[in-house]
Amino acid sequence: MKPFFQTTLSHSAGAVAIGLLIIGVLGVFVLLPAISRIADRSAGQLIAQARVIASFGQSAFRSGGAFYRFSVYDRYLVVCFMTARSYSYNDVRLVQEKYVQRGKLTIDLDGIRVVLWGNAESLERLATALSERMANK
Repeated sequence: MKPFFQTTLSHSAGAVAIGLLIIGVLGVFVLLPAISRIADRSAGQLIAQARVIASFGQSAFRSGGAFYRFSVYDRYLVVCFMTARSYSYNDVRLVQEKYVQRGKLTIDLDGIRVVLWGNAESLERLATALSERMANK
């Protein structure tokens, strides 16, 4: 089988290519997690946290399906996959919490339906903390 792309690099071009690869790896594994730490520090004290598989969108058009970390803090709800995103409790709504015992929780984040699947105990703590935070808005 013939390779799709093949090239020969000079020493300087090879050094630049390897340098850019190292910078890209550092960006993904060092800088992106640092953004989540900054968001976590500015959100206040941690109240509840759950690591879940989340899917975003309506039932016909869903995206996601990856492992996310949902953290309830004093000031914000922080959702983290590769980077962290903070949501005010004014933008969060519990849609359906009756299936929490089965490991499923449905919430609304800024108008987008999110279905969380994970450990039932962690989701129960997350739902309880979210409902308390939303009541204290």
